Amino acid sequence: MNPQFKIIDPFMTLYKNDRSKGKKDSSKTMWAVVLSLDPSKDNAFRNIPIDERRELIARDYLKKPKFDWEQRRDVIDFYRNQILSQAAKSLIIWEEIMNDREKTLKAMYTVALKAKDISMISDLDKLLSTTPKYYLDYDKIKTAFKNEEEALTRGKGNKIKSLSDGGEI
Repeated sequence: MNPQFKIIDPFMTLYKNDRSKGKKDSSKTMWAVVLSLDPSKDNAFRNIPIDERRELIARDYLKKPKFDWEQRRDVIDFYRNQILSQAAKSLIIWEEIMNDREKTLKAMYTVALKAKDISMISDLDKLLSTTPKYYLDYDKIKTAFKNEEEALTRGKGNKIKSLSDGGEI
């Protein structure tokens, strides 16, 4: 799909070191990276939290439940930092932060409630009350990404590009 990636390291190294028939393993690994990060509407995995997303991709797409994502950190980081747009990178970071924040606050709240620690509960309530602000900021980034994504499908006069104008055919 993107043969130009094969000339860019670390994709090139992954491809060259692939001994599978038809270079299938490197292709699937590269697609797994894209599926794990791409926030576009074309990615069916985009709304799943990153940890769960990677687990599903490893198990159901790669057929390797024990796939080591860290072993491919070079490819992941390059794709994230060099291929994705700034709006896409920001959106991914905010989604990861929001998911981590929710998990952490929930765990801390559970501990505070069990311990009947009124001071900690009060502090957590203050943190939770700022959540709507985080979502407003997240929505701004999401809107910027959607506008960027939509601009790619628009031509002169803000008309939707035909398949030939968009280079599809």
